[in-house]
Amino acid sequence: MILLKWIGINREASSDTITSQEESLVRSFICSDGDDKLFGFENFGNTCYANSILQTLYYSKPFRDGVIRYPKPISVLLDLPNTESFSNESATHLEKSSFDLSLSFASSSLTSHKSSNISHAHTNGTKLHSTFFDAPFCKKNNFMENAMLLNNIETYKNRRLMGKFNVNIDSSHCSTYGMRESLFTCVRDIFASIIQSHVKNGVCSPTKLIEVLRRENEFFRGNLHQDAHEFLNYLLNVILESIEEHDKLNTDTNDNISINGKSNCSISAKWLHSIFEGILTSEIRCFTCESITSRDESFLDLSIDVNKNTSITSCLNSFFSPEILSGKNKFYCDFCGDLQEAEKCIKIKRLPKILALHLKRFRYIEENGNYTFSKLFHTVVYPYYLRLSNTTHDTNDMDRLYELYAVVVHLGSGPYHGHYVSVIKTESGWTLFDDERVVPVNETFVRRFFGDLPGEATAYVLFYQAVDITL
Repeated sequence: MILLKWIGINREASSDTITSQEESLVRSFICSDGDDKLFGFENFGNTCYANSILQTLYYSKPFRDGVIRYPKPISVLLDLPNTESFSNESATHLEKSSFDLSLSFASSSLTSHKSSNISHAHTNGTKLHSTFFDAPFCKKNNFMENAMLLNNIETYKNRRLMGKFNVNIDSSHCSTYGMRESLFTCVRDIFASIIQSHVKNGVCSPTKLIEVLRRENEFFRGNLHQDAHEFLNYLLNVILESIEEHDKLNTDTNDNISINGKSNCSISAKWLHSIFEGILTSEIRCFTCESITSRDESFLDLSIDVNKNTSITSCLNSFFSPEILSGKNKFYCDFCGDLQEAEKCIKIKRLPKILALHLKRFRYIEENGNYTFSKLFHTVVYPYYLRLSNTTHDTNDMDRLYELYAVVVHLGSGPYHGHYVSVIKTESGWTLFDDERVVPVNETFVRRFFGDLPGEATAYVLFYQAVDITL
């Protein structure tokens, strides 16, 4: 998908000579934690679902830090050969667009730029038509007026993939820290390679990750359109399993604890539990004896139904609304010893530090007696800031405020085809990640995926981060 055409940026003929100001910008100090890196991910035909999630997880700072530090921290100051060195020849031929992108972040001023009315996305042989990029949203400044992106975006993409800005991911590191090859080690190698890169912008190819993913889960094999949320859920669970497996194999270290003689979740694995995991409490009150039965269940994200012309707050209220258990759904009460009518309530017992909300836009819809798996284009308004009110009385920090920092967007008319991109709040501001392409956008652009605009782009997974707490 040529997202840069959505912006309508064009490049006038300019000098091939790179100024000292531009070169010093790229040679400038690289943040040790990787916050300042802006890398696209290569698409291997249908892997946009993975790219959009990987980008979001990379900019989930506590997650990235935890991955890099387990089982032992990497040295970000090591001069590893994971990127091309800055020889005079390579510096002369650096892509102007990379400087433009970096320079565009240097200014906080926003000016509008009209995009083309229709953009075409090529995914699995299908062409998606989108009109939701008609409003001004692109960041610009004086530097970009004099040195725009390349005219031919496909040439730009190919030149980057040829190695000018390509990050070479070393997938052999897992043996150095005693772990078997897994999706976790692949993610760790990707993050480490980006952080240790000598350049701030470029493209990396998560070849090994896709190879391991398809080897370990046949669901992700082939060229079919995959689901970004399913990949997120699978990836987080596999990472948890890998960490806990490694801890069990290293019981002689201080990474494990034992309570009352029973093995408990390892200390090292707790960093991931503490980030994404929350706890739901299901309370069922019997109408006959008034007894209350409670059951706790952990979650890594919340999947919520969407209705027409609604908001995230309304969807969450529906998710937590009481349910009457009657008729065929009566509850078996242990105190009464029989099926009874009851009320079921779901509340949050423990709030996660990062709240992932999955909008259930794909649903079986009945039409003329037939059921079809279709996409719902209902308008769902999501705020920049969010509070969850449906909590138990003993919930930790029940007034916790969340801030939106990432949106995974699905473009397409149905669940079996389309394209995924992610819009993420980085150190440099809101940024659009579309596979190999990385484009700065302004804050209003983030709210263009409610589902109320023409086109087929809708928010699919929202990521909120707790405000004013230590992550």
